[in-house]
Amino acid sequence: MRVIGLMSGTSYDAIEAAAADITLEGDTLVLRPLGRVSTQYPQELRDAITAAL
Repeated sequence: MRVIGLMSGTSYDAIEAAAADITLEGDTLVLRPLGRVSTQYPQELRDAITAAL
């Protein structure tokens, strides 16, 4: 199974994404990382989030 996780973390300056393949080999769950990326939010969006908080 291929999975993608997204998280903005506890801050609001960027969003993180990671992809992995998960397989079951016997009784063992195996995770094979495929990659990750971190993208910062534009300043305008960060300001809007700050104002909402």
